[in-house]
Amino acid sequence: MLGGQLGMSFWNRGSLRLLFSCLGAAGSALLCPASPALAAPATFVVHSDAVTGITSDAEVFVSLRYMRHLWITPDGVQVAVIQQGSNGGLGLYKSFDAGSAWSWEQDLPGSSEDISDGIMLADGSLLLVTSIATTGPIADVEFIRMNYDALAREWSLDPLAPSTVYGSSEVGKATRATIAMDSNGVLWSAFRLQNANTGNVRIRLFSSVDDGLTWQDSLNLFGTANAWVEKNGKVVATGTGIAVVLQDVTGSVASPVRWKAWAHRDDAAPLQAAMTSQPIAAMRVAEGDPHGSHFSVAADSLGNLHLSYQDGRIFYARLDESAQSWSTPVSLGTQTASYNSISVAGTDDLYVFTRFAGGTNLWVKRLPQATQQWSGWLQVSASSEPGLLRMCSPERVDDELPVLYQVNAPPPGLELLHALLDV
Repeated sequence: MLGGQLGMSFWNRGSLRLLFSCLGAAGSALLCPASPALAAPATFVVHSDAVTGITSDAEVFVSLRYMRHLWITPDGVQVAVIQQGSNGGLGLYKSFDAGSAWSWEQDLPGSSEDISDGIMLADGSLLLVTSIATTGPIADVEFIRMNYDALAREWSLDPLAPSTVYGSSEVGKATRATIAMDSNGVLWSAFRLQNANTGNVRIRLFSSVDDGLTWQDSLNLFGTANAWVEKNGKVVATGTGIAVVLQDVTGSVASPVRWKAWAHRDDAAPLQAAMTSQPIAAMRVAEGDPHGSHFSVAADSLGNLHLSYQDGRIFYARLDESAQSWSTPVSLGTQTASYNSISVAGTDDLYVFTRFAGGTNLWVKRLPQATQQWSGWLQVSASSEPGLLRMCSPERVDDELPVLYQVNAPPPGLELLHALLDV
């Protein structure tokens, strides 16, 4: 189904996307440049702007920034779970050649409104939670296990999946679920829950001790009890525990007060142990992460957490796992930016991807462990691409770092391009 699309060169496809974008906006190709402006990517970029043939008409194509949609199996297969929209809902795609060519493998249980977050086990199996992004409809949080067959290099839906993490109702509507596994093998899912009776929106945390068959409430609630919906939480393993990193909001519509916060539990603690939310950083500008979803968090080999987030510019903060304390956030540049994704290489070097406001290229900044000095922003994409360039990258990799980024395209409207970094 993808062969016809993969036969065209990257540069011609880029020209067609730009032409289509200009025609849609202005009705005349005379207002558009003849071809995208080309520039040289950074030297460690193996390839960029690779056409995947993965398309969608869904706004939540690869949403949200703090969720993970892309992984690499131990035998080198890249796999992505994305929202295909009216093309089929959630779909699993894979690449056997480091992301140069992609093929559809199967559709997953869910609807065209579902978003997902997932983790990969050591054997290549995927553990996913699915939910919806908006607070209006009633939709459950579901758990899916996709078992990996290394000989066939394909995935199969576990016969006991899906299972329900949280059953939504008219009173309690769950959205935006994430998943992690602690060092004991316990699964954790954090999701946003709106109480229709009070109007309050908060982050809830559930756990499963039986591989996702059944789920229990941890009795913890995170975020201020108010009606602000711009609260989102990502649960992530730290090595000796799990953490929930979230955005909280208070104040009025005219004067919102937003900040990043976190809560932690040790893996030796009871499953319903109380977790106290503590601030990481207040947003410095009024438009700082206005949707509460423009952040990304990853753990390194020592269990330290690394957080990138939008606050006008892209900022970075680090959790020292042993001291349980966060560093003072630092700005990663003067450019205004929003979407971002952070990844950790096998050497624990850090990579932060972003797109600058009004820009048409994907950029990356890296922090080598050896020097502890951030690089400048380095170009990843070679051609100017129309669209928001929402990106997704794995939480952890060894020596190759893939990234998928969303661009405008002829109908159905959105397409994923691929880049690969030698890390």
